[in-house]
Amino acid sequence: MEQPVLIQGAMACELEFLQKKLEKSREVNVGPNSFWQGSFNNTPVVLSRLQIGFAQTAAATALAIENFEPKFIINQGTAGAYTPELNNYDIVVGERYFNAGAIFTGGHTETQHEDLLPWQYLALDRVEAATSLKNCVSNKPFYHYSDIELVKLVMEEAEKYTKGHIVTGTVASAEQWNCSPDFLQQLHHITGADCEEMEAAAAGRVAAAWKVPFICLKVISNNNVTGKNFDANTAAALQEFIWGLF
Repeated sequence: MEQPVLIQGAMACELEFLQKKLEKSREVNVGPNSFWQGSFNNTPVVLSRLQIGFAQTAAATALAIENFEPKFIINQGTAGAYTPELNNYDIVVGERYFNAGAIFTGGHTETQHEDLLPWQYLALDRVEAATSLKNCVSNKPFYHYSDIELVKLVMEEAEKYTKGHIVTGTVASAEQWNCSPDFLQQLHHITGADCEEMEAAAAGRVAAAWKVPFICLKVISNNNVTGKNFDANTAAALQEFIWGLF
């Protein structure tokens, strides 16, 4: 039996379009988690409603891998932009992503510097074996990477998207909601992040543990740098593009 593609979305608006397009849909509930099995153009697909945040995302990802054995995972949804160049409906293909909430404080010898944040970043997977802080703490984030073949596949289809631009970039992932325009641009300057959201790093870490290929795709739904408010319709635009990949 062909393995399915697992497509994740945290909020209802991040799955509604795909749910309507899913052929031979069948809902499967595993504890509090909801999944929908079906197909797109004869390709087996499982849709997963994550809910917002790391804990729910990690649990749902692990359950999906154990119960459906996906051949790869698409983590997709809305994100807030860090730069004025990104507009609502633009899609960021998360070539790399990082856990922006894993931080270490008190390690700076300098307290104020344009290239330093008030904290440093922490590599959670290195802490236990670290013999010194330098092995697991850095001024720059510890990046993780989407599957290179999946990134290539998506970018080969980028010209078909007409509602905005599709770019490769960096996704900051944390249970945070940053709104200050100046701070957002500082985060971009220091970390290279193009946008922020609340699930990709958790899903990516679980996928890596099970050695399942993973990619995150994020559509810009708001930009506090330029004053663009949240637009829920951006979620459907990304889903329509993903559906077109099948």
